[in-house]
Amino acid sequence: MQQTHSLFKHFVEKYRPQLDISKVATGEHWYGEDALALNLVDKLQTSDEYLLSLLPKHDVYVINTRKRPTFGEKLGLQAAQMAESLIPAVLGKMTDTLVKANNTLVQMRDPKF
Repeated sequence: MQQTHSLFKHFVEKYRPQLDISKVATGEHWYGEDALALNLVDKLQTSDEYLLSLLPKHDVYVINTRKRPTFGEKLGLQAAQMAESLIPAVLGKMTDTLVKANNTLVQMRDPKF
């Protein structure tokens, strides 16, 4: 932990030489207005505001990634795909069986009726 603190202090001294390092490197966290008052940040803005400010001078790209499916989702997807191919086959067999059964019943019917 001490090494991390020393690295932080060295970084701050290097890139913000105007700071009183003993005042800001106390182990405390500085947020928002406090960080601005201590010159730890140049200004306060949202990440969207920052990115929009770069547009006139830089190319800014939006990158979309797709979430990798979990093992359970993969199994569910495979089950759905199997069902898609299995259901028509089962319905076809059921239809064939019913048609054959109906034909058999027609043949067994008494011709008088």
